[in-house]
Amino acid sequence: MVQAGSLARPADFEKLVDPECLRDPYLECSRRAVSLFRQRSPECGEIKLTTLLTVDSTGGPHRLFVHAQPLGERPATPVKIQIMGAPRSNAQAKDSGWVADRQALWQSRAPDVHEVVLCGKEDEALYEGLSSNFFVIMRNEEGTPVVRTAREGVLLGTVRNLALRLCDALGMQVDERPPTLAEKDMWEEVFISSTSRWVLPVSQVVMPDGTEWHPSSCALTRALYERLLDEVDDNSTPLAAPPPPAAVGADESDPDFAVPSLLKQLLDKAAKGKAQGNSPP
Repeated sequence: MVQAGSLARPADFEKLVDPECLRDPYLECSRRAVSLFRQRSPECGEIKLTTLLTVDSTGGPHRLFVHAQPLGERPATPVKIQIMGAPRSNAQAKDSGWVADRQALWQSRAPDVHEVVLCGKEDEALYEGLSSNFFVIMRNEEGTPVVRTAREGVLLGTVRNLALRLCDALGMQVDERPPTLAEKDMWEEVFISSTSRWVLPVSQVVMPDGTEWHPSSCALTRALYERLLDEVDDNSTPLAAPPPPAAVGADESDPDFAVPSLLKQLLDKAAKGKAQGNSPP
């Protein structure tokens, strides 16, 4: 175990903690990784990028790696989830012990279950999925829809944070407390989120006792998903054009670096906007 503060200060420390300084080298690595991947797997559609930034404990230079692999198909919606298993003790740490525990829960699920959601034993609070954040939509006393999701005891995902930020525009309030099984009859909708699945509505919930419960709707979840697509489309950085060849040591015969959209819907929306004369500036 390495104690906090015991490692030597890495070279280029200021650059490593400044997103703007890392932006150009990261985009260059991403373009190269995607280009190589598409040369070897031209039939692949969506691509998942994993980034690793190493820090030399001896104070040496850092190294930046980008790994490209198939993203896989987004599941047909809505999906079925199962509630079982206790929350992890430290949700912020991706340790090997949790990997083993997670695999055991995954193998114990029903065959048609898409995700397993962790539940507290004493308070029956629902925290997160094995690889997703968990949400319910219920209404307050005034009839306003409220999105409930845990903040403590979970790994806060990027899509989770974005989805919550967009709730206000859809007239929904946010309550960052874990939903509980005792409130099940008040739930109207259930959904999960992750970087590969975005916002995914749930139609069936397998309870800890094996019974099944069905949300009454998924309309607000679908509206949130559409708003999420628009937000990402408006704020994404395209990888279609590589830097000038001299900047990366390439020649003008390099293949096109075009990247498929994260989801096919983004392309569909862009095409529809152009057809209606609403192409982006």
